Amino acid sequence: MKRVLHLIPSFELGGVQRRLVQCVRGLTGWEHIIISLSPHLEAERLLPERTNVMSLCLAPSKGLGMGNVLSLRKQMRAIAPHLYCTYNWGSMEAVAAIRSLGHGPYHLHHEDGFGAEEAVKRSPVRNALRRGLLGFGPAQMIVPSQTLQTIAVQEWGLPRDRCHFVANGIDIDHFAPPPDEASRAGVGIVAALRPEKNIGRFLRLAAAFPDTAFDIVGAGPLKTDLEKAAPANVRFHGAVANPAAHYRRWRCFVLTSSTEQMPLTVLEAMASGLPVVATAVGDIAQMVAPQNRPFIVPCEDEEGLDTKLREILTDGKAADALGNANRQHTVERYSLDNMLATYQALYDRFGRAESHIEFSRNPERL
Repeated sequence: MKRVLHLIPSFELGGVQRRLVQCVRGLTGWEHIIISLSPHLEAERLLPERTNVMSLCLAPSKGLGMGNVLSLRKQMRAIAPHLYCTYNWGSMEAVAAIRSLGHGPYHLHHEDGFGAEEAVKRSPVRNALRRGLLGFGPAQMIVPSQTLQTIAVQEWGLPRDRCHFVANGIDIDHFAPPPDEASRAGVGIVAALRPEKNIGRFLRLAAAFPDTAFDIVGAGPLKTDLEKAAPANVRFHGAVANPAAHYRRWRCFVLTSSTEQMPLTVLEAMASGLPVVATAVGDIAQMVAPQNRPFIVPCEDEEGLDTKLREILTDGKAADALGNANRQHTVERYSLDNMLATYQALYDRFGRAESHIEFSRNPERL
């Protein structure tokens, strides 16, 4: 069995991490080793038993810390994978370590979006590093949105044939609607409590509907501040490994992010038969069913969010029709099987035939 080494900035409960869990569970012929570059390992509980997961806390650095790169090189040599997978800007030091070892052809780099600091405009410094390490290197890139594919090609200089668009997929049966649509009530969001998710916008929306329950499923560094600012009709549920029951309870899903690409939470809400009111960031407007697209509003249009949500909450039949259309759209386009088949093909194509050195079953924990 071949080994793939995943180097991920954090293994907290989030969309990227849950997709990785699906790959661990669904791909054949691969042993998965996961290194979190932070202490957060909350998503480990979702993995099959005996999956090798460890944390490697790197020293803080504004760019590429050479000490971190050397530490990562040492770990990579001990593990000797057939394939490397890195994730987002937070793993760029791992990308540099892979390049320095000359193992770039056996490398899949995943980009899923940006933090609040790059929501509107990408950082010139980060773009230069991405261009140098990825655009001019031999690595392949996987992106879940066509918006991000365009950025990778035009801004980072990645040849289009090395930038693979792979739509996210979900377990559609797991996120089935409730048997009784009449039981649904309230509004919900599933998101990390970080600046780019703009949960403050969700709280202001909740204040405009004081008689409607608003639920927030997620955890993060802004939790305390958001709880202090929340109106009385908002409930915080923390991080939830399996949010399916929450989706089944709500009447509408709202996403207020300042930046996204192809959020799994939107697909999960759609599969659960929910209408979606959201900001028009990333590919969200293209993800939802055509009937739902008028409910995706410009990013800064809070009045538009209010208007569209009010339409859904005051017309149950229209809300049900939108939810049914979203459910059918997800069944037709975003199945987990399709996503896994594409990942399987990429892993098998770009993984090396033989490991470059003997594998140590006890890689050094740094």
